[in-house]
Amino acid sequence: MSKTLGGSLFFNNPESQDYCWREAIRCLQAMCDEVVVLDAGSDDGSQDLVMEFENEKTKIVRLPASEWNKMRGKEKLSHYTNVAKGMLTTEWHFNLQADESVASWCFPFIRQAIERDEEAFFCTRINMWGNSKHQLNVDHSRTPVGTKIVRLAKTKYYSVGDGEGIFAPASWDFLDKIIIHHAGFVRNKFIHTKKIENMLMNVFCHNEMDPKITEMKGVFDPFSSFSKDDLIPLSHPLPEFIKEWCEKRDEINQIIF
Repeated sequence: MSKTLGGSLFFNNPESQDYCWREAIRCLQAMCDEVVVLDAGSDDGSQDLVMEFENEKTKIVRLPASEWNKMRGKEKLSHYTNVAKGMLTTEWHFNLQADESVASWCFPFIRQAIERDEEAFFCTRINMWGNSKHQLNVDHSRTPVGTKIVRLAKTKYYSVGDGEGIFAPASWDFLDKIIIHHAGFVRNKFIHTKKIENMLMNVFCHNEMDPKITEMKGVFDPFSSFSKDDLIPLSHPLPEFIKEWCEKRDEINQIIF
């Protein structure tokens, strides 16, 4: 009998912070046998909007608005990731963040992977930058978030730290076949700095704001830390789930290359 695959994500105020959260949910629904979406205390309207995605295989869990401020520090991200994962009944688990998507051509490889005698698998994450046609191509020490991460694992394994990956002994065999597109750095540039400020001050508990963010004066500049030489054309086509979302952000942002 084929092994079962569950998908999960959590969010907090994704509507006001311009996450592609709807697209991420649709991706999981298309990819997985069972899906859990956890609202960790939103108060921007998304806690009601998300209910349209509830169906026979998708469980929506909404926590009160007071929930998000119960914890501080990066571990709150892995905490809510694990709360959502813990509600799955499947043998395997794919964790997606609310600003990520996976193209459907990867789905058969994911299914092949979970049928093997392994515990977990590394995936490639593409960090799109500036617009949805380019990605960062810099040394690992310079990447804002990791590019080789464990997101596919048996459900007995847990997310750790800032929730970027699952702590499990993982195989590299499907690294180039399971591709996650991270759209967080092509969100609406007029909202992006507020999102960064929220993460730095309210999640990672920095004592002061990054001067580069302050200098942007509310409009995100993708070239404040990276140059055009740090970019290459997108190596894999956009997942179909986020094409329209990305087109709208590219039109808003109008980043010139």
